[in-house]
Amino acid sequence: MLTAYIDESCTTDEKGGLFVMAGFIATPSQWQAFSEDWTNLLTLRSAHYRQLDEFKMAEMAKSDMHFEQCMFFYRAIERHLTMYVSCTVRMTDLREAHSQITWPDWLDNVELLRNEYFTGFSQIVWGLPKFQAQLGLNQPVELVFDEYSNRKKCEVAWRIMKQFGDPTLRPMFAPGLRFADSKATPPLQAADLLAYWVRESALKQPVDASRFQINFPWTKQSKGMKGLTVFCTRDMMLRNFRSSVLACSLLRCGARPEITSAVLRPDIHTKA
Repeated sequence: MLTAYIDESCTTDEKGGLFVMAGFIATPSQWQAFSEDWTNLLTLRSAHYRQLDEFKMAEMAKSDMHFEQCMFFYRAIERHLTMYVSCTVRMTDLREAHSQITWPDWLDNVELLRNEYFTGFSQIVWGLPKFQAQLGLNQPVELVFDEYSNRKKCEVAWRIMKQFGDPTLRPMFAPGLRFADSKATPPLQAADLLAYWVRESALKQPVDASRFQINFPWTKQSKGMKGLTVFCTRDMMLRNFRSSVLACSLLRCGARPEITSAVLRPDIHTKA
């Protein structure tokens, strides 16, 4: 079994803000070795670097000394981890796409679909099975999120995926969904680092999966990292919203679940 630990990072500005979900995927043995390495770095005593209770990239970036310390944590990621996933949502695009849909009066909870947590979670859950062959994902994946993230929205998206998702892809997530305390979970702290730099990179680049690069401030020493980068463009979200309305209409008319699952299968703009 594999485990994906995922955290989020967001910013608001005059352009409406950017939301990112990102994290790493690894085996239990990889995570154990990584966590031991990461914990040693947290508790490192030095005249130059501070001892940490928890790694938070946004806090570390506030001073040159702490920023320099981040490099050692990045190297721990390179030593142990080889696969990541990320999803980027420009929040103005999400709101605009949602506002362009004529939502049926009988359809409940449509406001949920304009929530960036719901959108990011849904795209990761749909995207990983779709690209599992390219990523080499040949085992079921357990999803772990920070318990202080928007838990309710993630749980609703999870229930929808299980109910309406492609039945052939559901076994990939058989281990289920859980939430953990990031302070006691080094893999979630690594996800925090990744989400921060995906966001910073996306702020400086167009939301274009084909050319996007995650720009870390440290020289890469490992060439083995691969991953799935999902971008929620306005047009893509608009198509997905229209598919959602059609699928719900068919379900309301008594269509078989396999038909609604095929209609609901989302468009995903990726670099894998």
